[in-house]
Amino acid sequence: MNEKLNKEKTNVLYLVSLVTGQTDYDNETALDKLSEYNYDPIAVIRDFMGPKKDIKTVNDNKTLNQRVYQEMRSMLDTANAAYREKKDKEEEEMNK
Repeated sequence: MNEKLNKEKTNVLYLVSLVTGQTDYDNETALDKLSEYNYDPIAVIRDFMGPKKDIKTVNDNKTLNQRVYQEMRSMLDTANAAYREKKDKEEEEMNK
């Protein structure tokens, strides 16, 4: 029984050192967070880093080739619009 408690205590100390090594938590905070997240160190570290809520999801209905060409078209459309705007401004200045 005593050996089992020592092993559990060693595991908890290992998890605390793991969390403190990856975050700026002290031992007490790390232990509190570990107990809050059911001793899952990855969940504690993710919570510390802050989840990214605004990650764009990739449309899985399109193939990789379709997504590549869509990005190329988008980039070229943007470049064309900027070029057109620049040329229109130059023409206005020439007509003044």
